[in-house]
Amino acid sequence: MKRTKSNRIFLVCYLAYTSIYIGRLNFSMASPGLKEIFILNQEQIGIIGSVFFVVYALGRIINGYLGDRVSPWTMMSTGLFVAGASNLVIGLLPPFIGILLLWGSNAYAQSMLWSSLTRTVSEIYEYQKAKKMMSYMISSVAVGNILAILVCTGIINSAGLRFAFIVPGAILLVFCLAVLLTVSRVKCKPVQATHLPMKELAKDKRIHSVALPTLFHGMIKDNISLWMTLFFMAQYSIDLEESAYFVLLIPVVGLVGRLAYPFLSRFYKEKEYRIASHAFMVCIGAALILLCDVPPIVAMIALSLIYAAVSVVNGVFLSAFPLQFAVTGNQASVSGIMDFFNYFGAAIGSLVFGFITENLGYSSMFLTFALVSLISVLIIERKIMVENFR
Repeated sequence: MKRTKSNRIFLVCYLAYTSIYIGRLNFSMASPGLKEIFILNQEQIGIIGSVFFVVYALGRIINGYLGDRVSPWTMMSTGLFVAGASNLVIGLLPPFIGILLLWGSNAYAQSMLWSSLTRTVSEIYEYQKAKKMMSYMISSVAVGNILAILVCTGIINSAGLRFAFIVPGAILLVFCLAVLLTVSRVKCKPVQATHLPMKELAKDKRIHSVALPTLFHGMIKDNISLWMTLFFMAQYSIDLEESAYFVLLIPVVGLVGRLAYPFLSRFYKEKEYRIASHAFMVCIGAALILLCDVPPIVAMIALSLIYAAVSVVNGVFLSAFPLQFAVTGNQASVSGIMDFFNYFGAAIGSLVFGFITENLGYSSMFLTFALVSLISVLIIERKIMVENFR
């Protein structure tokens, strides 16, 4: 495939994946307003967030498996269409059960994209180039978070809560069309004879060794996105517009972390596990700062550092790691497995944090961040020691 055509397809994939975060973080930005008008309470917000992560996690396993077999454009366009439609209907502001079901369908639809996107990139570029491009692709998460904060805050203040879901829904449908027009041209190789079945991947020790740190990093990363707006409004008694200025820096610094990953990889001589270990150490230090009574600017910087650090961990386990399985054509399946651990951790965190922050305050969440980061460091350092001994 010609380089220009490959780059055009990559750009569409990048923008499409960016758009799903606008149709995901909008709930976090709208949740204070939904709470204020008594559509949802704090615990219901936690439950909805948890359902999203559980459904997304299970969907990543299913769609990771399908992603190695079904054409990428089919998976991606279907996911974007259902996610867009779900957001549009939530714009009608149904009661709790309606939002719960629609947000669950949005979660499953969004889970259809990443594995197929990974497969697309591995098809349009050779291995080393694909690895490099995937390190850039992960920046789409932070870009999506930044755009979501800016777009949704502006929409809520100017047009109301409904349009915080209607506009993202429309954006997702536009990118559904863009995928149909571009990614449909990618010709994928059939499933290889060396392709490993799921039961074999489930036994793979490489996956076992990083499962828990991947789960813990998801518990941190996605719950920062879910709770950051409510945290600043509750902790510092500021309104939505003012809190947006504080939470905006978090994904901006996260973007820096994701963009820095390729350079960190070269600096560490592609010793990815060492990168992950040091990133978790940053999480410990920043989380301990948040346990103190600090001004909002310090809290913003500490949360930004945590988000940047787990964004780097995300690059290790969800972008670089699955490409180890490209030789057997299992990169989409492994990507799904890793994201399952990631979002299962996010689901556990969302459910637990919804209850403990209501009763014990947000310090309980930050203490949890520090503890799971410490456990992750110990696991990764042990893995590095074992591999060096070999």
